[in-house]
Amino acid sequence: MCIYYSCRHCHTEFGKIDREYYQVIHLALSQLSEEDKREMLMYHVDGNIYVKVICEHCQSTLEENPHYHECHTFLQ
Repeated sequence: MCIYYSCRHCHTEFGKIDREYYQVIHLALSQLSEEDKREMLMYHVDGNIYVKVICEHCQSTLEENPHYHECHTFLQ
């Protein structure tokens, strides 16, 4: 079982938490609100968790272009 982190916008994968830290991170993720869990987490049948966050590049793009928050996707 692993926890994978990727950008919700560009889908760049940039992190993986292996089994030895799984319980610690899983406990931290359980502290998220139900809404945040629905938006950020996907649980796979094999026990892996996929976490959708925002990478620095996409965050910078959103800060420079705040109207992009209204778009379903802003990448071309």
